[in-house]
Amino acid sequence: MTAATTVFQPGSTGAPAWDRPVFIVGGMNRSGTNFLADALGCHRDVRRPAIGEDYLLEHAGRLTSYARDTAHRWGDHALAVEGRFLRGLGRELITALDEAGRDEPPPAGSRLVTKTPRAHGLDALHALLPTAKLILLVRDGRDVTESAARSFPYAGRRYWAGQWREGARLIAEFSASRVAARDRDWTLVRYEDLLAGGADALLDLVRFCDLDPAGFDRAAFDALPLRGSSSHRGGRTEVHWKPVEKPKDFKPVGRWQSWPWWWKAWFAQYAGAEMRGLGYEC
Repeated sequence: MTAATTVFQPGSTGAPAWDRPVFIVGGMNRSGTNFLADALGCHRDVRRPAIGEDYLLEHAGRLTSYARDTAHRWGDHALAVEGRFLRGLGRELITALDEAGRDEPPPAGSRLVTKTPRAHGLDALHALLPTAKLILLVRDGRDVTESAARSFPYAGRRYWAGQWREGARLIAEFSASRVAARDRDWTLVRYEDLLAGGADALLDLVRFCDLDPAGFDRAAFDALPLRGSSSHRGGRTEVHWKPVEKPKDFKPVGRWQSWPWWWKAWFAQYAGAEMRGLGYEC
């Protein structure tokens, strides 16, 4: 007698992707989103999509415009249906993300954690997915600039500094608007604080995500490899995202301090206000 084979069918997930998903959004590439997603992945109830960086929100403004303009055509029913349009779109989008590349249903009760390195479209998240948790991740703009220049040499420090400043402004604008609304479905964390706080800092985020702290595997967290490091590439010349054993002397904080004085002065003048707005001295 031949054993039956279970084939995963789209829509048959063990837990809906739209049920309290966790979005990690960085201010810019090189802000540490890989590290944070891998760290949260040390929790037994976390699942990750096959798509490494989703960019799900980058063009979400078009969806909100569509929902608003289409609902407007419905006259007296406009207010009632606009939100339904957006929530329906959000469910389909994140379900598609969750199911892409998946061969079998995820474990029942698990939570989807996804990430993207850019902060565009933040205002649309909770209209599309009202129960989503949002973790905004920022990093010292000087280290981000240096890391990006090393990793992506097609552009220099000035370009990457501009990219960081844009992301910092987007996050600051979003944070200011949501603080005024007293929302509790988002938080802002600094990469440096996560490194300094270790597993205890991650447990704070586990609680924010409404996950059971007992499910967090500290041993797995302590053994996390590097992925995408600009300086430790496992013998390869180009930046890649395959796991690389973390050396004992790995120090990703403060690399900008090797800059000549004129670069430090230029960055302080160019992006000092954004740095200070995120709690960095500059």
